[in-house]
Amino acid sequence: MRLTSVVSHVGFALACCAVVVIGQGQADRPFVPDRDNIPPTTDVRIFNAAGLQGAIKANQTGRLLEGKQLFSLNLLHRTGEDVTVHGYVVDLYFIQEGSAVLEHGGTALDLKPGGGRTGDMRGSAIKGGSKTVVKKGDVVFIPPGVPHRFVAGESDVWYLNTHFPGN
Repeated sequence: MRLTSVVSHVGFALACCAVVVIGQGQADRPFVPDRDNIPPTTDVRIFNAAGLQGAIKANQTGRLLEGKQLFSLNLLHRTGEDVTVHGYVVDLYFIQEGSAVLEHGGTALDLKPGGGRTGDMRGSAIKGGSKTVVKKGDVVFIPPGVPHRFVAGESDVWYLNTHFPGN
């Protein structure tokens, strides 16, 4: 049952990303995060690539769609970040440009509540984890409860990210 749930959520995430990819060559009005991140209910939403790139600066999050507790879709640029552990959501990354060292697994140190959703935690480091280089074209699946971060000084990456329930 859990595998079926994960597969259906991954399918949903891929469909969301397909809308973004299909729309890259189409003219679209500029993306305005506070106005445009509400999911459509009667038609598709197309995000123009030029508009997305213009909306994202430095390490800021570009929230494309906000489905509250059900899902979110983001375009992110990271050069490093704090350790994150999600309480109940899956992280799914689609690497678009650049490369990064993803540190994952092990034990997160100095955990404190944070991250925006109930159960999300932030930490200062990972003890006993693994490091993996990710690059353009890679897809990364991170289940709930797994510490992860892009390592500062070894990362400069743009990626589509979606969250959806994993428990």
